[in-house]
Amino acid sequence: MNWTKVKNILIILFMILNVALGTYSYSKRYHRYTLSTERIEQVQELLQTNQIKMTGKIVSSFYPMSKLKIELGKYEDITLIERIFNDSQMIPSIESHGRRYVKGKEELWISRQEGNMVGVISYTNPDGRGRLKSLAYEDVKKVGDQFVKEITSGKGKFVIDEQGTTQEGYRLSYKEVYKGWRLFNSTVDIVLTEKGVVWGQLLRYQPIRFHGEKRDIYPPDEVLLNFIYFIREQYPVEPITIVKMDLGYDAGTRDGTRDIYGIAVPYYRIILETGQIFYINGYT
Repeated sequence: MNWTKVKNILIILFMILNVALGTYSYSKRYHRYTLSTERIEQVQELLQTNQIKMTGKIVSSFYPMSKLKIELGKYEDITLIERIFNDSQMIPSIESHGRRYVKGKEELWISRQEGNMVGVISYTNPDGRGRLKSLAYEDVKKVGDQFVKEITSGKGKFVIDEQGTTQEGYRLSYKEVYKGWRLFNSTVDIVLTEKGVVWGQLLRYQPIRFHGEKRDIYPPDEVLLNFIYFIREQYPVEPITIVKMDLGYDAGTRDGTRDIYGIAVPYYRIILETGQIFYINGYT
């Protein structure tokens, strides 16, 4: 008997078996944590029954998620003023909760918390920063992206999360992304006119690492159904349009004055056409 040939055949059979088992395991897990087309259609019918319009997509997958360890962003004043003012020798005005740097009409406010951790960082300049070529979205985004790099000192990965127009220009909201997940309370907000950036604000909760074992989260269909009942209790007859539903991480605070060290957990976010935003804990 040719044992080498038999051995090769057994190896091939073993590899085929592993592939089959892997495919079965993936398929089983996929169906467990993914909404079926039929279920999505049922939710859509219930939305229609309650006269709620949904222009965005329903979150369709809900795989187990870990908690995320976070802390307030760490920034040195000298780094920020070099980025913003191109001047490392500025003397700040010391106030009870932070420091204020002023150069002409430009103003930078840094809310100090503990050590080199900061809460809110705000920038104002009525004359504008990074003058726009036009109010075309491509030009607005280019100036906005550059400002984000400056006010964050290049730390973290931020992407445009929401955008809207004002009477004089645009308002952009960026969220930080960590390993594919949006951090809802790590944000840069910017107001731009034809002059450039006239106002900007950063509140960053720096992601450290995922924490603990992965846990099941509530299915998005259950979250959406509970939201339907809740919102119709609040607004029985008013027209309601859901423009966005997504899943990310949140720590439940956005003022930068508490939870210096904290834990973010999975949250569903539902945004209405009116601009109202609802955050729903995915664990509870």
